Amino acid sequence: MQEVNKPHADEQVSRAAKLGLRVDSDGIQMDATSLLATVGGRLGLIESLLPSTLFMITWVIWRNPQVSIGLAILPVLFFGVYRLAKRGSLMQVLFGGAVAGLSAWMALSSGSTREYFIPGFITNLAYLIPLLISVLVRWPVVGLLLGFLIGEGTSWRKKPREMKLFTAATLVLTSVFAIRLAVEVPLYLANEIAALAVTKIVLGYPLYAIALWTAWLLVRRVISERSN
Repeated sequence: MQEVNKPHADEQVSRAAKLGLRVDSDGIQMDATSLLATVGGRLGLIESLLPSTLFMITWVIWRNPQVSIGLAILPVLFFGVYRLAKRGSLMQVLFGGAVAGLSAWMALSSGSTREYFIPGFITNLAYLIPLLISVLVRWPVVGLLLGFLIGEGTSWRKKPREMKLFTAATLVLTSVFAIRLAVEVPLYLANEIAALAVTKIVLGYPLYAIALWTAWLLVRRVISERSN
């Protein structure tokens, strides 16, 4: 019997890993290690935080857009080459490079440092809109992902309790992008560059990790019930 179920178990482990979860004898779990995995591990965390940190520090010290933007782009190029050398995800490298390149081009061509942040606003909108629409049309993204993970498909839509929990979890993740835009856009309009750089760091992965953990707390009992 174990041999029959092993392919299914291996598939579940693979699916869980893609969502930053792990599977052990107690079922599907999320802890500090798996939470870190959702942001690409320690390397992914550094890769995300370093450009904005360098931008903020150099801008506060020198107020020179060329220096600040140049130093913010360097880590992107370095990690891109590193990931390619390690045969990492090419999509992640291309996406990070495209966003960084667009940010630099917009800022340098306009002569205004604050334009560096516009692609970030666009990226947040690109996540916010589909997540919000999925809730409004009653196909919450969290439900789709977890239904795939636990092999339940879309049958959870017929279960009011699961529908409510998956909707709430999706709204928690949606709030991350809404909060970022609500705080960062006014700072951008006020031309508060240093404050905007600091805010971008604080509302980056720290906020995302809190939201992801909150979403997990909402849905973990459903996952436990279905995976056992």
